[in-house]
Amino acid sequence: KKIKKAERRKKRKKRKRQLRQIEDPNKACYQPPSALQVDINPELTTKKMPKLIKEPIVNFYGFIQKTTGMYMNLTEEKSDDSEDKVEVINYGFHDTEKGKDTYCVIHKSQGKRKSQRQWRMKNRIF
Repeated sequence: KKIKKAERRKKRKKRKRQLRQIEDPNKACYQPPSALQVDINPELTTKKMPKLIKEPIVNFYGFIQKTTGMYMNLTEEKSDDSEDKVEVINYGFHDTEKGKDTYCVIHKSQGKRKSQRQWRMKNRIF
């Protein structure tokens, strides 16, 4: 009985901690697992995107990782495991000059890499 009570107490404390983290707006509510994260060239998120995209996003890298993780989680059941898979994702960004929607293209990584990330983003916005 003592063990079960201790386990329940630990679970309650953990749940309270998780709720506090969600209530804190400075902390991330969702961090996708590494298998759903995208390998992104830092130049794209630090130099190219801020110039080409109208939206004032402070952390493009974090935004893309979280949005892609949620998208991949939702479409995971429908997808097949083919090696040459490509996804076109609309992150809701708009071009600064024309105001048109922009898209990012991600593809499944070929071969084994040091990174555990299965997906890689093209170094370009379409």
